[in-house]
Amino acid sequence: MGLKSADKTAVILQWILDGYSLAGYRIDKLEFSACAMAKNADVDISMLPMILDNLENKRLIKTYGESGEDYGIQELTYTIFFFDNFKLDAKAYLDEEKRNISASQSGNSTILYIDSNGNFWHGDKNKFCYEMGAKSNRFLTVKFLNDNEGFQPTRELAEKLDVPNAQNVRTEIKKIRNNITKYLKIDGERIIESKKGSGYRINPGYKILEQDS
Repeated sequence: MGLKSADKTAVILQWILDGYSLAGYRIDKLEFSACAMAKNADVDISMLPMILDNLENKRLIKTYGESGEDYGIQELTYTIFFFDNFKLDAKAYLDEEKRNISASQSGNSTILYIDSNGNFWHGDKNKFCYEMGAKSNRFLTVKFLNDNEGFQPTRELAEKLDVPNAQNVRTEIKKIRNNITKYLKIDGERIIESKKGSGYRINPGYKILEQDS
């Protein structure tokens, strides 16, 4: 069985982190062999831009670019550009992925928390908290999905949230997912799942507990 998309992303991120750690502390950019990256993650080399785009969207890397031609190298290479806190963020993301796999294999749920002020967090609230705001549609979206079991149709979500159409819901959920990844260091697409024709739901592998503010 092949690796899932999120797993492939984690493998590539670990490969980049290993190179970054060997190179030194707070490196601005590094070059990586596309062939070696693809082989390490057991993916077709044509998938690398999609995986690197995913890392960029999650703000785990600043950006990237093809660099083989610029340096007169025959094989394709990628130059990865880093944020100052890359090492800490990458480790936090990878540690959470390992916990998710462990929880999934053991049948246990990962516990998250939400309060009436719109704070959404796990573990240390001071480190891994997404402050959505109590009156924001993002808070209402997460709460609605948490209060209702199973996939919720996008149109129904639009009606409950009093937004113009389903596209507004999709846009909000994309932003929620990105911010979950940014602030909680958990892949947002793991927490809010989607299914074509069915809508969205909170992944049953996560349990969101409501707490008083």
